[in-house]
Amino acid sequence: NKILNEIVTVSYASKKSLLKKSKFLTKKKKIKVIHNGIVVKKIKRKNYLNRFFKKEKNYISVCMLSRINSYKGQENLIKMLAYQKKIFEKFNFFFIGSGDKKYVNKLKVFCKSKNINNIKFLGFIDISSRKILSSFDLFLSLTTDYEGFGLSIAESMSVKTPIIATRVGAVTEVIDNKTGLLISPNNNSQLILSLKKFTSHRKTFENKTSLA
Repeated sequence: NKILNEIVTVSYASKKSLLKKSKFLTKKKKIKVIHNGIVVKKIKRKNYLNRFFKKEKNYISVCMLSRINSYKGQENLIKMLAYQKKIFEKFNFFFIGSGDKKYVNKLKVFCKSKNINNIKFLGFIDISSRKILSSFDLFLSLTTDYEGFGLSIAESMSVKTPIIATRVGAVTEVIDNKTGLLISPNNNSQLILSLKKFTSHRKTFENKTSLA
């Protein structure tokens, strides 16, 4: 505390969290917000992951790109699909990222027990995240609690992949309903409606990506 001159955070949400949770920081300390930046380059939208999966005609491919754990929302999606299989039978969901082996295996076992066949666990893939995101029709960010920035959201915006994201932490500093679709965390009814909306108003989502 004695030697601090200035603190930099990547979002106003992180700044607020620091002020709330730290015992020594006060508003008198200089806390500057500098959002994460990404290099924006034109990337052709195509499937860069051919060796991992083949896109099926007339199916919607959906990506969740993040570490697999309880607060990133993969489990919520799985539990929703367990009771809505018929509605989303034309969707293929892909989880890309590593996670605790026991937890990942628990999710896989649950999928098998509920005959959920349209969720694929691809693990960590050593390819540019923007190329990964370009390979899918839709990106889902379903964080249930707190998000310090939402880098994958920004990257998805940069390659014009439509986004549905939960309204948590710094997400609203990155995206809004003009550039994507925001829903409440842990709200299955909103998630179901938003996915249905993507199928029926796909052009609207594509228009949002141009604004993004």
